[in-house]
Amino acid sequence: MKESKVQLFSAALAMNKDQGRFVTNQYKDSLEEQKAVNLHLMNCITQLEKSYQTILEDIRKQEKAFNLQKRSQRQNYLHLKDIFLEMARTSNSYRSYIKKQERSLHTMNEYINKQDGFNKLFTRRSHSQYELLNRLQQSVNKHELYNKTAMEKQDTLEKMNEIMLKNMKQLELQLEEAFEEVKILVEKVLQVKESIRTLLCSLPPNYPIKQVIVGGVAIPLESLVFVNNETDIATFSNGTETISIPLQNIDTIHWE
Repeated sequence: MKESKVQLFSAALAMNKDQGRFVTNQYKDSLEEQKAVNLHLMNCITQLEKSYQTILEDIRKQEKAFNLQKRSQRQNYLHLKDIFLEMARTSNSYRSYIKKQERSLHTMNEYINKQDGFNKLFTRRSHSQYELLNRLQQSVNKHELYNKTAMEKQDTLEKMNEIMLKNMKQLELQLEEAFEEVKILVEKVLQVKESIRTLLCSLPPNYPIKQVIVGGVAIPLESLVFVNNETDIATFSNGTETISIPLQNIDTIHWE
């Protein structure tokens, strides 16, 4: 309702308290316009509630996806950690074995110098030992290559973690923007509620009202009895009894 018409409406109330003379054709258009405004406000509140539910659902989905990604990253980290520990134990075992083989070769060489008659036999054994050492060296080289690959995977994982942290920050910004939008929508709803309160407080006693909508439920009425400004409770009459309703619970007013 426009401000200028509200002022004219209040001035008319102050000048004439007679119910029959107050409701005239002069204000019929204003009442019809107020009815249309009330319907528009009701539709706006319904749309705001749907938008609020949609935003909350999107936030829950994003939070669920984030938790799943976090658990997956944690499992990958523990798996890589187990691999690194196993590689460390395996590498230490191979190094110890190589040292034992080197000591054995040294002993064999001393024995060959003392036993000329067994040179050929010991030479063959030496070749066998060298071949074993070569195989062990190849195995060690493979493990070193595996370690290098694991380090590269770790670097890739760290980069993925950095990307995930960046995405988390962007998600936090999006959530903050969504909360701000919800806050603005709630403030608009409160403003609509306040306009209904202001209108009812400006009406004279026994003003005719067809019905009010409270929480989506229509309550048939006949007139407004009075409004308690201290408790923000409006009292209505339906012809047989009086009904008290908190102003903040009234969504829409239907006039005669």
